[in-house]
Amino acid sequence: MTATAAEGLRRFAFGDLEEGVWGTAWLPSVQGTGVVALAAGAESRSLHAELEGSSEGEEWQLEAEGASLILSPEGQGVAAPQEGGIEGFDQLCRVRGRVRLDGSERSAEALGCRGLRAGSIASERFESIRDVTAWFEPDQGLVLTALRPRGSRGHDADLVTAAILGGQPATVGDPRLSTTYTAEGRPARAGLELWSSEDEEEHEQEAAAGEPPPEERRYPRRASGQAVGPRIELSADGLHAQAELFRWQSQGLEGVGVYLLARLR
Repeated sequence: MTATAAEGLRRFAFGDLEEGVWGTAWLPSVQGTGVVALAAGAESRSLHAELEGSSEGEEWQLEAEGASLILSPEGQGVAAPQEGGIEGFDQLCRVRGRVRLDGSERSAEALGCRGLRAGSIASERFESIRDVTAWFEPDQGLVLTALRPRGSRGHDADLVTAAILGGQPATVGDPRLSTTYTAEGRPARAGLELWSSEDEEEHEQEAAAGEPPPEERRYPRRASGQAVGPRIELSADGLHAQAELFRWQSQGLEGVGVYLLARLR
């Protein structure tokens, strides 16, 4: 990444399976330009865009040639654990606006996730990023970000943060991501297993006291997802990424999300 991108980033993802309009964006953490990738059905575009807004209490507004989107906060943000000098927040958002694809204008209105990461995410530190988001109407979401340091041989060295959004939002103390890839290296299926930090602490205290945990804390939050459509690609500032629209299931709920796999050059 360039020096600008290395200072941190703002990113968001949104989508709706019925309308088929979805997208994702990674932009510098300070107000400025970046790239947004948008899709409707089999059509997709990668556009240079400008995003205004960075705090969890305000609307963010994205403008690009052929696209105008407003990201309104839905519930409170969840602070990301400070790991490796990187900190920030994740939050559900409601995305509304319009996009123009293949000469026709489409309206966009869907739930999504947005977030901020402040700190060095430079290419000399990391070689790849997996960013997984899922949202469930009306007000629940899951997010996991895994940064792989250069020179590492496997996921054990990944810097992983995650959050449970909406309802009773919580940071995750033990996030786990499993992925099945196609022969071309595209994410096809994924599973999330998320223990909240509060549950971990209380579980340790209960175990030390010889007390069984309450039923609701015996299991982590789990979700499984499958890719459901054509991928979209975006490249900017030394980052090349492919994003897949996912259908998610968790606790009897059906949801939508985006699995983004990025390589840092």
